[in-house]
Amino acid sequence: MKIQPKSPYNVDGLKSSFSLSRRSTFLSLIILILAIICGVVVFYAVQYYVLIPYTDSFHSETIQIQNSLDIGLNNNYLASQSLSQNFAVHCPKASIWPNCSLPLRLYSNLATPLLSMGLLRDMALIPLLHPPVNVGGFEAFAREFYSRNNYHHNDIGFMNFSIFSEHLNGTKYVDTTGQTKFSTRKILTPVFEIVDEGSISSIMYNMHSEYYRGMAIDTIIDAWEAGDRNRSAVTPLLQLIQDKYIRPASQMVFPIAPAEDPNVLVGFIRSIHNWDDVIERAVPTNANGIDIVIFDGIGKVTYAVFNGKSVRYLGHGDLCDPQYESFRYEFKPPSLSGYELYTFTICPRKEFFSSELLFAPISSCIFTVLLIIFVAALLGIHNYNLQRQLRLKQEILDSKQSFVRFISHEIRTPLNAVCMGLKLLIEEVEAALSVVDSEENLSRTHHSFGYSRASFSQNFPMSAGNEENDLLKARKRLSIGDNVPSMDSKKHLKNSDIFVTAASAKVNGQHQQSSNKKDSVEAEKVASWMSVMKEIDDSSNNAVSVLNELLIYDKIEMNAVHMQREIHPVWELLNSSVQPFNIQAREKGLRIEINWEMDGNSRNEFDMAESPESQREELKDLNVIGDADQLAQVFKNIVSNALKFSLPGATLRITAMWCPSRLLAEGVSNIVQCVGGDSYLQAAGSIRIDFEDEGSGISKKNLDKLFREGMQFNNNRMQAAGGRGLGLFTAKGIVSQHNGLINAYSAGLHRGSTFTVELPVVVREKARQPSRMSSIVSTSSALAAAITAVSKSLEMEHYHNFEPLPPSLPQAQSSTMESLMSKKSSETTPKKVLMNVLVVDDAMSNRKMLCRLLKNCGCVCHEAEDGKECVDWMALSVSNKAPEVDLVLMDYEMPFMKGPEAAKVLRERGHKGLIIGITGNVLQDDVEHFISCGANSVLSKPLHMQRLKDLLKGFKWDVLGHTAL
Repeated sequence: MKIQPKSPYNVDGLKSSFSLSRRSTFLSLIILILAIICGVVVFYAVQYYVLIPYTDSFHSETIQIQNSLDIGLNNNYLASQSLSQNFAVHCPKASIWPNCSLPLRLYSNLATPLLSMGLLRDMALIPLLHPPVNVGGFEAFAREFYSRNNYHHNDIGFMNFSIFSEHLNGTKYVDTTGQTKFSTRKILTPVFEIVDEGSISSIMYNMHSEYYRGMAIDTIIDAWEAGDRNRSAVTPLLQLIQDKYIRPASQMVFPIAPAEDPNVLVGFIRSIHNWDDVIERAVPTNANGIDIVIFDGIGKVTYAVFNGKSVRYLGHGDLCDPQYESFRYEFKPPSLSGYELYTFTICPRKEFFSSELLFAPISSCIFTVLLIIFVAALLGIHNYNLQRQLRLKQEILDSKQSFVRFISHEIRTPLNAVCMGLKLLIEEVEAALSVVDSEENLSRTHHSFGYSRASFSQNFPMSAGNEENDLLKARKRLSIGDNVPSMDSKKHLKNSDIFVTAASAKVNGQHQQSSNKKDSVEAEKVASWMSVMKEIDDSSNNAVSVLNELLIYDKIEMNAVHMQREIHPVWELLNSSVQPFNIQAREKGLRIEINWEMDGNSRNEFDMAESPESQREELKDLNVIGDADQLAQVFKNIVSNALKFSLPGATLRITAMWCPSRLLAEGVSNIVQCVGGDSYLQAAGSIRIDFEDEGSGISKKNLDKLFREGMQFNNNRMQAAGGRGLGLFTAKGIVSQHNGLINAYSAGLHRGSTFTVELPVVVREKARQPSRMSSIVSTSSALAAAITAVSKSLEMEHYHNFEPLPPSLPQAQSSTMESLMSKKSSETTPKKVLMNVLVVDDAMSNRKMLCRLLKNCGCVCHEAEDGKECVDWMALSVSNKAPEVDLVLMDYEMPFMKGPEAAKVLRERGHKGLIIGITGNVLQDDVEHFISCGANSVLSKPLHMQRLKDLLKGFKWDVLGHTAL
């Protein structure tokens, strides 16, 4: 049946494509997120490194501003202290106070340099009055002082130089009591002498009546009473009435004590400064893009510095740019200055940094993101092309496997009929020849007893027109024992003149001579026919070998060689591989010699007194772990090549040398692995097999290319000799799978060549009974692992193997299964119940040939054309409408229902009998699929009956009945 191509509408492929698309989308999102994250990281990293010089510059400027502010505020304190001392000296006694004053010109001369030193706006004298004492006297003193200095009362103070205060709504009133809501002290502290004429309206204003100013005065009085004579106090940030726009300011209050009465507090010096003036003096001339935040313990105001010359009030609150939070620098002024409640914060604005600072991180971030996206896009394109190439390669691989599957199936199926037909024809011809040989032997026996044609005529009458047929019937009757004369009857016949005379004997001799000549001619024809059939059989087997080599070649190329890990005697394996070539060698005039030796370096470990025969028996105990069929193919390829290119008279020498100390893997240990029961496997070094021929040889140049795939050095000669350029490449792959080595050596052209195969070997030991051989072997770690794998594989059921061939069975010892089972039948007499076999194949010729071969073995055969018919037959068998089937031999590719599908249906319906696949689909995937669907094992086409017999024996079935072997 033709193998149908797959449907182009592959649902699994569409699902896979959709899944791949989703994965690609998800991967793209991941890459985009990673790109953004990397961009942010790069942005801050570049910003950090770019900001390093700016950080140093900013730190330097902040330290300079801090020092300048500390100096300026300390100067305010010193200026107030200096003016206080001048008044203390000018009015040295407490009794003079509060009516103490300096001439305005002198006062102005003293205060002006102090204003410049302390960056002050105004300084004023504030006497301390305790109502009602001296209140009226001080007001009169004030009117007289300002009148003398040409100040009109309308410009000064309130209501003719009276001491006044203000309500919260701004209404002025005469204050004579000094009472306030925030203080228990009843004092009056009028502003008296001033420097700034812009502050004339504040003359005679009671400072203690206003909350913040009054609290500063109370702070000094508290400190004075506590003994602190140099305590100053600073008000929080204030907005002065005389300022038309917002200019936060502060007032400092310093105590005055007369020089001769230093313990008496008589007044205060009040100094005023605006913070923009202080900051402008403090910042360097090159400063730019700096914000200064002033916190007085209650609120915050922010000033901005531009180019070191302009200081601008930004507003209330902390207005620093949070982007540069890490640059913030805070400090407090010296505690002696009275500014202990104040905190200053300096922070940069973006103007502090050059435009490169922002450009570098942003450009680096964008560049990084674009670079990652670009690289991801390139990788995506590369991945797409790679996936496309992989898909194309997979399609090519699928097409290749489909082609191999198609070729294997389409070639093996007709070859199956050819091989089985030839096998059947050869068996029947051999059977006919055996009958003829039996008749000739019987005829010679008759002549030895002296029988004549007349005697046969008397005992076995012949018809007149069919003498020869009657003679043949008589021979058959004699052959089955009908009326064979005894020795006594012969004597009686002689006396009765029944035996022939000398003349008749002569005639009979001439007739016999003519018959022998005719039989000789017929024998030559039969021999010629047998030779032709043998050649046809060899050619078909050669075609199958080509297919097998192609399959193994393909598996080696794909690193997908599956090896059956079993234990095989090296002696039997090598002999059985070389033996079929003996006839070919004799026909070509060649000799094959097989020698078994031991490495000379290890001979001293043997008992040298033993005979070579006993040593050879020891060597026969060596076993190799692996696939016997594959190793046999390696040996056959090498031997076949050697015979092809050797001239008549040459000798092929095969030397197997055991090297106990030779290890094919590093690492030596004394591991012994139990295989089962009382049997052990122990590593025994390696076996080196040299194939030395006297053929055409190999040039040194070609030795390096020898084991490459498809290598043919002389195509014309190789093809003429039947070479395909696959054998050595396949052999190398198989040997490598068995942890072995293979190499070649040649002295040059026409000087022969030597191929060497070296394989690790093991010996089978008995528990607690180590042999002499075990004392000279060692185990490599790699080989111990192989032994463990074999031990596990030996525990598996035999029918899981593909084409299992038990190594203990002889190879084709008989052409019939009766002879194969004769030894076992002599030991146990199975019940002679014929096996019912159902042959399922869509090719009628295959069914016909296989059924005839099985019938020759005594089986009862039934036929089914496809899997559906097989299932229907088994349904009838279950209902007792058809004979019960013991064995199902099923093809793979069939119409309506394939073999694996039919096997699966049978297993699902409870069929417990053997199901063996007979198929041309020998790819490992097809075989595993067939077995997974319920087949016990799979045999390849063309079918060899011996393999089927061995397989059935492995499953404990006898084709002559159901008795286990």
